[in-house]
Amino acid sequence: MLLDRIGVGGMGEVWRAHDQLTGQTVAIKILRPPIAAAPAAEMRFQREIRAMARLHHPRVVPIIDAGSDPEVGLFFVMELQAGRPLHEVASLWRDWRMIWPIVDQILETLAHAHSHSVIHRDIKPDNILVDGNGEAVLLDFGVARLKDRARSGTSAYDLLGTVDYAAPEQATGNRRRIGPWTDLYCFGIVLYELVCGRVPFWASSPVQSLIMRLDQGCPPLDPRPGFRSPVGLWGVLDKMLRPEPFDRFRNAAEARAAFQALNDAPLEQLTPEIDGLSTGPQDIQ
Repeated sequence: MLLDRIGVGGMGEVWRAHDQLTGQTVAIKILRPPIAAAPAAEMRFQREIRAMARLHHPRVVPIIDAGSDPEVGLFFVMELQAGRPLHEVASLWRDWRMIWPIVDQILETLAHAHSHSVIHRDIKPDNILVDGNGEAVLLDFGVARLKDRARSGTSAYDLLGTVDYAAPEQATGNRRRIGPWTDLYCFGIVLYELVCGRVPFWASSPVQSLIMRLDQGCPPLDPRPGFRSPVGLWGVLDKMLRPEPFDRFRNAAEARAAFQALNDAPLEQLTPEIDGLSTGPQDIQ
């Protein structure tokens, strides 16, 4: 029995529901009624079910059941996950060492997904849930690609994902260049936003923002007020955000090792401002 709607995406709606058989409160995702009749939408929804069914990981919400109902159409049932979206908790983190556990968890989760030929393609703050214990869960595989399937339910030039976080190969719509490095690019944009309080490629229109990504690497870091970032962070983010896919980290394990090395680096901190001017960053231990 559906109780209340708790989320709406491009294709689906997520509802809190009561499982009358077990007595538990669960989450159920259904195709949004306006697009439920479209064959491509149904294929993508079924692909999301297959992608999640492949992954058995503590940071991917497990599927309990799936099927079709005359009243709600295609659906799948998941455990109800407690937590807050990443962007809601990020403002509480004042330096990189507070962010690092979440970074490590998501990269480890992506490594698991990629090892099972699942490319998420929509890494963004709304799709990362953080619970009260600081554990992150990766959500919404609605536009995931299964690399070992010849047909994915999309044309070769569909742009799937979220524009602000899309990699250049998503911007050009060429799925043949999409791989683990695509998810790492998207996650690099998320990390830049956590540090600086804004996405790295900001323009007056989505099209201009996408064009910037085609020929620009990571902009200089401008951390949000009071945030301390480690020496060397820009270099790692720049490798994640290079326009050419094969210039980036090849897999999540490589990125994870690079970020882990930053834990031994000193943190940068701006000196107090004097007469409205800052003397610039200094290293602190």
